[in-house]
Amino acid sequence: MAEVCHGSVCAEAPISVVAASSAPTATASYRRSVPESSIVVRPEPIESDSYSASSRLQAAGLRPAIKLFEEAAAAVPLPAPPQPVVIADYGASTGHNSLLPVCAAITVLRKRTRPEHSVLVAHTDVPDNDFTAMFRTLEEDPDSYLRRDAAT
Repeated sequence: MAEVCHGSVCAEAPISVVAASSAPTATASYRRSVPESSIVVRPEPIESDSYSASSRLQAAGLRPAIKLFEEAAAAVPLPAPPQPVVIADYGASTGHNSLLPVCAAITVLRKRTRPEHSVLVAHTDVPDNDFTAMFRTLEEDPDSYLRRDAAT
């Protein structure tokens, strides 16, 4: 476990941290002495037991990034109905890190179009991904966009 910070957002996650021009691993004291921009963060491999736990690092950066999703949703050209508005989620994993950004984008899009205009969210990931867990998240999580938008 290591604490990784970007700006004022920090997360503790099982990660490998290496300096761009150093040996494959770095000690905590080395990390403190190297500027953040020269450190590469490598999430745990998908086959590791801590893969989902390592996504906490990504989740820690979500809140500040949501504003970018909202800005994109406000600026992107919208297709005329009956063509759906399409949102792509690349590297969906279990879907947890997608819920808040997708909801934020849909909320902004809904202000720009009719409530019955379909929104299609396409989730993709590697073939070994547990898509059953992802669909369970979408169906059961209280933050799911499926619970908040009937035309999605």
